[in-house]
Amino acid sequence: KSKEKEITFSYQRILGTLILYRGLKNIIFYIEANKYIYHLHEYVLGRMITFTLHDSNKYNTIGFQHGPSSFKLLLYKNSVNELPNKNNNFLNSVPIPNSVLAENKQSAEVYLNSGFRNVKVLEQVPRLSYLYDIKLNKHRNISLIVSGLHDFELVYNSTLKIIKDNPRNKFIFKPHPKSKINFEVYPLPKNAKYSKLHIKTLLVKAKSVYGSYSSVLSEAMYLKIKVNIIDCPGTVDLSSISETNL
Repeated sequence: KSKEKEITFSYQRILGTLILYRGLKNIIFYIEANKYIYHLHEYVLGRMITFTLHDSNKYNTIGFQHGPSSFKLLLYKNSVNELPNKNNNFLNSVPIPNSVLAENKQSAEVYLNSGFRNVKVLEQVPRLSYLYDIKLNKHRNISLIVSGLHDFELVYNSTLKIIKDNPRNKFIFKPHPKSKINFEVYPLPKNAKYSKLHIKTLLVKAKSVYGSYSSVLSEAMYLKIKVNIIDCPGTVDLSSISETNL
């Protein structure tokens, strides 16, 4: 039954992408812009956007990075034989934007290694702009736990013992903003609680941060907050932090 649900979900995603393609195709007909800039271009949705734009003879496409990249993320990878020839992004090639904006040199290397072209490194990263002027509290008293969109249970199970072994420490668990987890199913000890506050509000109070692949880890490193990376034996570590010092 679980396999049937997985297949059904895959068909739904394919159908949903095709519906979005037809809608976007109709809208683009009425739009003329100097540049088309969008993120998630490495994913199915983003590749659909690239395909639709190029199929509509709109080639001034710019994809920008939306979070930490890693050589271990296969979705970035493109075979040499899959890369488009000139402006042809159709059945025999993978849709990729004509240029890419990367957040740092390491990410640029990931893109170039994966076949992307015209990769430029941003001088400032818009999604991290709140970090540039942030000031940490003098007396930071919380241990912040962060989870990404797909590693909640891993982070929860891995930090539960740490929370229990340190009853005098105050822990704040910050799930991904788009997480749909029913937190009542995952109770926390008395010295810990879940939070929906903006990550900026929590980071200024944090003396340490726990997480696996969440982008908050690199943000904490930028602020020189102690980072504790959660490893899970038998599971590929998707974090880019272990690859180089960001």
